[in-house]
Amino acid sequence: MEEIERTVARKLPAVRPVFEHYMSTIMLQVVPVPTQEELKEYRGAVADEDLPVLVSAIRWGGDYLVTGDKKHFGGLRGSKIIPIKNRTPSEFISILAAGLRRIS
Repeated sequence: MEEIERTVARKLPAVRPVFEHYMSTIMLQVVPVPTQEELKEYRGAVADEDLPVLVSAIRWGGDYLVTGDKKHFGGLRGSKIIPIKNRTPSEFISILAAGLRRIS
């Protein structure tokens, strides 16, 4: 979340009030770190230090993994093995903005 907030503030300052309003209406959930057993299935998909982030997002039903780390997570784009959409913070903000336009 912090990475998205920094990106919005830096790259899209005009969108910040809308973003903050939207984020206050959704229910974010902090989830436990996966066990070593849970990590096994996806080992090798990303660097070991990033694996808990990926597995948590998958195990807890995330629709998107939002990260600016293209080096470690960029290879997941279009993966048939990873059941989650990998987007940069800017891309995710664009998705949120499109959703807001549809409902307003």
